[in-house]
Amino acid sequence: MDEVFKDRDDYRKNIIIHELGHALGLCHKADRVNSALHMATNSKSAPTAVDKANYMKLWG
Repeated sequence: MDEVFKDRDDYRKNIIIHELGHALGLCHKADRVNSALHMATNSKSAPTAVDKANYMKLWG
């Protein structure tokens, strides 16, 4: 990942946040949901309120 995205720190950060969401048990979200787990154009640099609510549903 470092070699492919070496000049794209923002993109790497988004990928890491997205994959961390999966590690915490979160799944991909539909197009209209504001989430770091959104598939098409993930430009979230932090978990959103939707992500936090879904985390709380899973883990309390």
